[in-house]
Amino acid sequence: MLRLIDVCRRYCEKGNFMSEVGREFAMELKGRENDSNFQARLGSLAPILHRFGETLEEIQNYREALLISLETTFSEPMETFVKREVKEVKKKRVEMSGSLEEVSIGRASEGGREATTKALCRPSYKTNNLPLVASSPRLSTSPTLQRCSSSRTTLTHR
Repeated sequence: MLRLIDVCRRYCEKGNFMSEVGREFAMELKGRENDSNFQARLGSLAPILHRFGETLEEIQNYREALLISLETTFSEPMETFVKREVKEVKKKRVEMSGSLEEVSIGRASEGGREATTKALCRPSYKTNNLPLVASSPRLSTSPTLQRCSSSRTTLTHR
């Protein structure tokens, strides 16, 4: 997205430069209307060139209006949006990395499910991230059969 904004800004910058050159060309064409030497050499073509200069000037006005609108209605709002969203994504990434590290450390130190449950039950943990954690095989809550030291079998939850 930042690349899109950068390209748009360059387009506007170069478009403004082209408008300046086009305006200069249009003024040159229009300015020759009062030059009698120019009028005599070109004859009936001189008024056509003058009109062409006026048309070019109008085109430059429209181009400038387009570039100003593009800058104010696209580039600036998009840049503000992207900067705000990128900041938020980076913040969430740091939070998630911290949560994952806590879960990993908790598994190693306290052994499995208890540490994971504590990490997941923190108030700051978002519920939309639970499917990622719940898909871990160590967090399975399905009942399993275990054989005790005696001959009877018991049902336990992991």
